[in-house]
Amino acid sequence: MQQADACQEISEMNHVAALLRRHGYTFSDRGAWLVVNDPVHSLQGGRAVPTGTQQIVIRGLKQARKFIAERS
Repeated sequence: MQQADACQEISEMNHVAALLRRHGYTFSDRGAWLVVNDPVHSLQGGRAVPTGTQQIVIRGLKQARKFIAERS
């Protein structure tokens, strides 16, 4: 049972990784979750200018979909 849960978790995180890649996000794998580099912008002269990234922990497909939807 525990092995089946682990396989399901790995499969879900593979789906999350593929979804994030399709939307152009970079991330690092931390096993049971992914750490996404979320771009941060500031307004300079009326234009959005990239100023860095903020790390966001994603622990599942539902959270990944919400993360992407909030930024679309």
